[in-house]
Amino acid sequence: MRIGILTFHAAHNYGAVLQCYSLQEYLKSLGHEVSVIDYQNKRMLSVYKRFKMGRILKKHPIQMIKNIYTEIMLYQRRKKRYYAFQNFINNALNLVPIETIKELPFDIIFIGSDQVWNYELTYGFDSYYWGDFVRPSHTLLASYAASMQDKWPDSKDEIIKSKLKNFDFISVREASLAQKLQMLSPNKRVYHVVDPTLLISTSIWNRIATQPNITSPYVLFYQVDVNPLAREIAKKIAEQEGLKLLVISANIQNENDEVATSVSPADFVGLVKYSRMIVSASFHATVFSILLRKDFYSIKAHGKNARISSLLSSLGLESRAIEKVPDKIESVDYSIVNIESINKESVQFLDNVFKAYGAE
Repeated sequence: MRIGILTFHAAHNYGAVLQCYSLQEYLKSLGHEVSVIDYQNKRMLSVYKRFKMGRILKKHPIQMIKNIYTEIMLYQRRKKRYYAFQNFINNALNLVPIETIKELPFDIIFIGSDQVWNYELTYGFDSYYWGDFVRPSHTLLASYAASMQDKWPDSKDEIIKSKLKNFDFISVREASLAQKLQMLSPNKRVYHVVDPTLLISTSIWNRIATQPNITSPYVLFYQVDVNPLAREIAKKIAEQEGLKLLVISANIQNENDEVATSVSPADFVGLVKYSRMIVSASFHATVFSILLRKDFYSIKAHGKNARISSLLSSLGLESRAIEKVPDKIESVDYSIVNIESINKESVQFLDNVFKAYGAE
């Protein structure tokens, strides 16, 4: 079958790009012709620009001067990361123009994964991510591991309820979201499925992982949001183990290690693979640590990272979630980890979509 994917494939975020690549590769492994539809929410993606005036303009003149200095210092790093991401996106993803939806119809379009339904992130209810576009009558529309904000006002319920009717099949990334949306879509089952990075074989990640040019053993610390406590924990663990600390942030900062500033998504997987240990407050850093069977710790963030807690609990790895430096650093017991056991409903969901189209 001919399948299209609509997601945040162009976001310069490791999790966003790699989840898209994962779904593409998994569907390809089933024998389908898979394309990533190159739709981009320009306003949302403006944050990844190499230069953005909004990062400089402030009411206080002293702060503005500091921001100008910071932008000058970080420009080359941002430029390098920009092209590192673009090269991966253009070469690893099978991109097709948005017009393809009408000109060369798909049999199935999957929307997701990631927070494609977060109307705050997309500056309103994005018509493409919610399926508000003209498509041939034979094209099935399904969401795969779609996500959105944890809470929304009651006034949005009717809008969401109406837009869910666009979908022939619905699956979301969080169990709590599945429960909420099921109430708004009582006549259509809302499935809870795993992130697509957990669907594909580890051999694929080993194949794309690039070996970093780093001679000293290191602890990799990755953060999406700035978290001084998490960084301090990572620093102490590295010191305790006598290892170099390598820092990557979702947003480029002065504190990022020069070696890790401009890594591509494939380089990111490589940094995880060749590390001695990973410390993070990131869901996808946790996922890749597990997939590549690395020692790791995930920093607990109060009120956040429910996905990390849920994942660790489902695999019997609750002890890898920490709030302080462990008294004793222990290796992960991977003999108890069974990824396939948490993938069954996700595989079943996809099978149901294919069968509805008529493909056994």
